[in-house]
Amino acid sequence: MEDILRIPIGSSSTEDTVIWHSESSGIYTVKSGYSIGQQLEQSPSTSNAASVTRWWSSFWSLAIPPKIKIFVWKACYNWIPTKFNLARRGILTDRSCHFCRTHEETTIHPLWGC
Repeated sequence: MEDILRIPIGSSSTEDTVIWHSESSGIYTVKSGYSIGQQLEQSPSTSNAASVTRWWSSFWSLAIPPKIKIFVWKACYNWIPTKFNLARRGILTDRSCHFCRTHEETTIHPLWGC
């Protein structure tokens, strides 16, 4: 508990907000949630959905920290809150990479391209 209390609080004066990625307004609607559910049910992301399911099942059973598993899952499905993804949702306007300032900060760029 003491370790948690020692974590410095950010100096940003903006409040945290909950943002729904499927609406440009950032607000969850039942319609958008239903739409995502329908898309997931009707269109597998690959021609061999069974092999993808087996791969993810074996991945989730690996003896690695849960935060690594979740990060990999988010990266694979482009759910990392990069500047590109935040700009696409109308939250930011600057898409440039924080490190190199020459490319857009997509999910792939800071991990493998910067």
